[in-house]
Amino acid sequence: MTGDQVTLNATIDPNNSTTAYHFEWGPTTSYGASLPDDDAIVGNDHLAHDVAQILAGLTPNTAYHFRVVATNNTGSTLGSDQTFTTAEILPDAQTTPALDISDTAATLTATVNPHNNPTTYRFEWGTTPGYGQSSPETALTAIDFDPHAVSRPVTGLAPSTTYHFRVAATTARGTSYGPDQTLTTDAAATSSPDPGPGPAATPIPQLGRTAVGSVAHGTIRVRMPGHPSSQLLRGTESIPTGTVVDATHGTLQLLSATDASGHTQSARLRGTAFRVSLSHRAQGMVELTLIRRPTQCAAHRGTARTAARVHPPVTLWGKDNHGKYRTHGHNSVATVRGTEWTTTETCAGTLTRVIKGSVSVWDRSTKRSHLTRAGHTYLARRA
Repeated sequence: MTGDQVTLNATIDPNNSTTAYHFEWGPTTSYGASLPDDDAIVGNDHLAHDVAQILAGLTPNTAYHFRVVATNNTGSTLGSDQTFTTAEILPDAQTTPALDISDTAATLTATVNPHNNPTTYRFEWGTTPGYGQSSPETALTAIDFDPHAVSRPVTGLAPSTTYHFRVAATTARGTSYGPDQTLTTDAAATSSPDPGPGPAATPIPQLGRTAVGSVAHGTIRVRMPGHPSSQLLRGTESIPTGTVVDATHGTLQLLSATDASGHTQSARLRGTAFRVSLSHRAQGMVELTLIRRPTQCAAHRGTARTAARVHPPVTLWGKDNHGKYRTHGHNSVATVRGTEWTTTETCAGTLTRVIKGSVSVWDRSTKRSHLTRAGHTYLARRA
């Protein structure tokens, strides 16, 4: 027996009549499922025959009922109800990109799926993959089969320094570790002399046509509409609607128009690649569409929980100043205003996490909106 597979066994005596059989199984004595789909013939003699059936795709750490049913031309005989419990498996730990990076501090983030076991988690960090520093163990409040966003602010970091970090999730069965992630702190704040007037005027955003982008941290690459390749964003540049921005290694400051009279809105964005689309309508809605999705997700039998434990997710972090923005994931659309939030593409679905304010999440599968407030998440599962 494993976390998702078990072999059922029974003994059948045909009593000299051609006899077929199948197993019934499920989470209650109502069963609800049976295998094989077409009853198998066990024989027509008067001998005890051992029969077996492999069940796969089961939920770990879960109790199931089963029985055998034998049938001949006079009717069916039901075997006694039996039970088994699938094995526990380690929690799934996925480290996600750090947020709120400054010269001496950052917020480490991750997702943890407890797989229906009491689970604690901690973050480890340091200037090498050996880490060296660790946060206290914190209990995950949920005991279920869903990925939960967790975070930990850390301070006392050195300016202009690259740090490694990961999440560790622990149950009575053992500990699993998320993949290594890195962050680079900002340079120490210093005062500088007045550089004098710049050589060129700052571009102005135009409603529905162009935004203005600048690098707040790290490096940003942009691929303009009609261009086959991307280029580094240098200084402050005009960004046409339809531009693909790669903010995997930096933070983008985005300024856009809310009307034709010069009013603007701004946001900071980082973590992955996304397409920027600008609305011609008043209030200047900015559409942000995630380009990337997790790769090599496990094959799953109609459930999101199996696929959720395979590969690191793809996260876009955003923080706006009372503007109007929509983040388009594969499974949901999040509408924000005056909010700090993340949209994460996982193998289980699109996870929206609200750090500040509230977000209206439209679930593409259920066709319903969900208002998600600060400190909460919403997972729009894969269809």
